Amino acid sequence: MKRNSIPKTAISCLIVGLLLTSLIPIIGRYITIPDFVRGFSIGLGLTLEMTALIKILVIKATRPV
Repeated sequence: MKRNSIPKTAISCLIVGLLLTSLIPIIGRYITIPDFVRGFSIGLGLTLEMTALIKILVIKATRPV
């Protein structure tokens, strides 16, 4: 079995970022969310996603073949 070399912190950042980015618009349909909170949470989700992707790319670039 192939061992997964992606760190758990990167995977968790990616999952939380995807959830924040996708759930806030869905929740906003049913509950009134201020624009500041909506924009902050979507921006935070995108930042977490980008951080996770950068961590994964750095690990894959430094990993010996």
